[in-house]
Amino acid sequence: MVKKMFNRKSSIVIILTYITSLAFFPSIAVAYGLSMDWEKEIGGKMVERATAALPIAEGGFLLVGEKETEYMKGNGKKDVFVVKTNPSGDKMWEKYYGGYGDDIGTCVSPTLDGGFIIGGTSRSNWEDHRNAFVIKISSDGLLQWKRDYPPDDQEDSQNLTDDEIICIHEVNDGYVVLGNKKTTDHDGGDIFVIKTNSQGGVLWRKTLSSNVDEKAIDLLLMPDGGYFIVGSQFSSGNGYDVVLYKMNQQGTMEWSKSFGGIGWDIPSAVVQTKEGHYIISGKSSSRSDGVFGGYLAKIDSAGNLLWQRIFAPDEVTMITSVIPKKDGGFQTAGWIESEARYDLVIMETDSTGAIQSRATMHNDKWSSPFPLSPTGDSSYVIAGYSVEKPGWKYWIDKNEQAYIAKISVK
Repeated sequence: MVKKMFNRKSSIVIILTYITSLAFFPSIAVAYGLSMDWEKEIGGKMVERATAALPIAEGGFLLVGEKETEYMKGNGKKDVFVVKTNPSGDKMWEKYYGGYGDDIGTCVSPTLDGGFIIGGTSRSNWEDHRNAFVIKISSDGLLQWKRDYPPDDQEDSQNLTDDEIICIHEVNDGYVVLGNKKTTDHDGGDIFVIKTNSQGGVLWRKTLSSNVDEKAIDLLLMPDGGYFIVGSQFSSGNGYDVVLYKMNQQGTMEWSKSFGGIGWDIPSAVVQTKEGHYIISGKSSSRSDGVFGGYLAKIDSAGNLLWQRIFAPDEVTMITSVIPKKDGGFQTAGWIESEARYDLVIMETDSTGAIQSRATMHNDKWSSPFPLSPTGDSSYVIAGYSVEKPGWKYWIDKNEQAYIAKISVK
């Protein structure tokens, strides 16, 4: 059952109808279900976790995350862990980057020169808080440069705890970096945006502070050269709402808006449609029973809410990826909580978010709602980690390995 909201604030199960081709995704005539193309575990005796998987031009993937490094093999307690695979998920090379403390990769994007730009969070600074950082590597993993981004000089460093990078976009004259920072001067955190030159040098930095807890989930480049930021914002009495910010190319704020229901409305992804509108996905507890279900909202280019939907918890718990289709509908990917594991859910909807078909897949290795990314060939890649069942052996060996899987929509 789907609730439509306009107020403010192990097996494969298939429910199938005819599916038309996608606008930004290769065509699929009829979807009969989901199939596991392959799954791989990458790592050794230490702890390795993947936080993002990027499909790359030659057909493979770049896996980014964290690795507990062994003595004389790494730089510190944890290093940024980067693995390049072939199209079948087999490791081609593995690299570590970091200092003497904890360094964790949180996001990765391709660059025009064939390399990659990686963002993350670091405690290799003799301080109690984490600094944000960006590293640029070549296509074969050679480190080209690294930049740390400590707190703004005008801010009180005593009020800062952890900063991390959420996403990075290459633009004509450098990069646009989106991040989150947790603060102690008020309850919660703030969003920041950094514009850099081609070598990562800071041109300007803006902090979007509203004296309530805020967290960004994505930044999109606008046709006018500006930036569209989506996140969540705490609202007293209603939990969290979706928050939108529009900045111009110089970082000046043009407008901000928020919307939500009676519960928590937490976005996880945003995508632009062919008519210039935006679809935001995530999860929401703004149902009569207060239980989280998957969430979709459509807004126009000015941030005005056109419609929003909350799905029943037994349909989908959270939606983490949306692909627009030619007919105006959408293909969504997300998760449904199943005891101590999560099942993958792929749905087809019409232009208003109503479900037309739905398929699920179970895998005992999916212990968390791992990141999902469309690959461009009617499939998705999942990045995360594989862990042995807790017990005496786990606490001795702590055997966690980076995990990657490719799932096809048939």
